[in-house]
Amino acid sequence: MQRQSKQRDAIRADITSRYDHPTAEMVYASVRQEHPRISLATVYRNLENFASTGEIIKFSVPGRPDRYDVTTREHSHAHCRKCDQIFDLDVILPSFKHNQIDIHDYQLVATGTCHNCK
Repeated sequence: MQRQSKQRDAIRADITSRYDHPTAEMVYASVRQEHPRISLATVYRNLENFASTGEIIKFSVPGRPDRYDVTTREHSHAHCRKCDQIFDLDVILPSFKHNQIDIHDYQLVATGTCHNCK
């Protein structure tokens, strides 16, 4: 069990109040305003811990830094190539079987151009 800390609590408060799918660097910039001595490594370590315990979701966008999502229900994401914004997609694949593996979880990130950038 990890001990409570002001920095961990600040990171948790920041990430759970956001719906913009931030990177660790975005969380760091935000938390650093209140905790100027916090390190980027501390932010990464805590985000990884929150993701490993299921508090948040970590996902990858090819060629970009990992993103974090407070919405833990099953859903997918869309990434705008122009503005780099991430959007939730309510696309859920049905459970299915492959002849060599039973699929229990997946991450889908669709890439395109958002309506604001068209």
